[in-house]
Amino acid sequence: MAVAPRRSRLGPDNYTHISDDVFQGRHHPALAEAKQEGYHYPNPHLQVGDLGQPDILPSSLQMRLSGRNRRAVWASKATRVNSCARIIRAIYITALKRGDSECHTSRIRVHSLGLRLLCLLAALLTLSIGAGCGNEKPTAPPPRLVAKCRASVITRDEFLAGFAKANYRQASACLEEMALQEVMNQEAKSSGVEFTHVELATYVQELKEAYGADNFDRYLSRSGLSYSDWLSQAKSDLLRSKLVETNVTAKVEVSQEDLEKYYEEHGSEFEEPRRVRARQILVKNSETAKQILRFLSRRKRSFESLASEYSAAPEAAQGGDLGWVTKGDLPPEMETPIFSLKEGKRSKVVHTSFGYHIFKVEKIQEARVPPLAEVKEKVRVSVFDKKAKSRYDEWVKDLKSKWQLQVFPEEIL
Repeated sequence: MAVAPRRSRLGPDNYTHISDDVFQGRHHPALAEAKQEGYHYPNPHLQVGDLGQPDILPSSLQMRLSGRNRRAVWASKATRVNSCARIIRAIYITALKRGDSECHTSRIRVHSLGLRLLCLLAALLTLSIGAGCGNEKPTAPPPRLVAKCRASVITRDEFLAGFAKANYRQASACLEEMALQEVMNQEAKSSGVEFTHVELATYVQELKEAYGADNFDRYLSRSGLSYSDWLSQAKSDLLRSKLVETNVTAKVEVSQEDLEKYYEEHGSEFEEPRRVRARQILVKNSETAKQILRFLSRRKRSFESLASEYSAAPEAAQGGDLGWVTKGDLPPEMETPIFSLKEGKRSKVVHTSFGYHIFKVEKIQEARVPPLAEVKEKVRVSVFDKKAKSRYDEWVKDLKSKWQLQVFPEEIL
């Protein structure tokens, strides 16, 4: 008894009907001859109509050959369509050779016109999909140029590749910092670290003062940041600062023993270079300078009073006092005559780009290492910084391990 044929979804009733016998693996003579020539039939669950819609097929289709346990994988849609077309074409040719348009109706019923149309459709699908998969490639957009000359051009991709290589170290360090900041943000949220509105307002005010009264708005304009974006960054910075304060700086202690040990081992860090306590009188013309020099020679008036009356320098109100100065504090044209004077002596008229000077050195202090009592606070700061850095490094190491942080700087290139 013939099994009711499975109707193809290709179209009208006079197209093609292939019985379930074939799809279930029962051998038709024509199919057997086709298989001997190397053709195989598709998955039993695949209808011929599915060939018209290749996109509904699975990405990899497996089939079991009749009487064997081996499997074959169909790697692409073009291969599947091509194989199906070859099978149908082989069956059709064999049927023509046998001289009957209905080859054993109980097993496979083929209408000549429908089979021809099906073969034509399969061939067209093979050609169109094969061309799309093999020979023709999608047209790439034209490269974006960043520079050009008569003989060559530099594309955006070339520039970015060169920039990435040249700045790899900076980019890698920036990536490390960004990743660490993200981990710290997560740790702050997890541990419940918060700041008050007063702390935020104080922090924002300090930042604005650091920019300057008129420079803050200019900074926002140049950076392209809105105030809300800047405030969001400030909140994140303050949150991380509170986290570090809680876990690092608040737990650092400096003892007297620490101070003495550090001073003994690093005393040279606090060495003070030679310095002088100096005064000056600055005027705009040489005649006035010579007149002041005559007053000083006759000792009719003090250096301080003459500086307060005649000097055009900013420190005139303080009697021309420059304070303690070391080499490098003043321009060379002023520094050289000052450091060549002995204690208690004054110079002759010195002409510089600023005007006409008369200098006086009141005290000289030679280079020395001051005792611990004089530099105790400086030593305390150095010890605290050293301990805080050590604790911070250990804390960051534990934090990265806790949050399983992984950074891939090689992906930058």
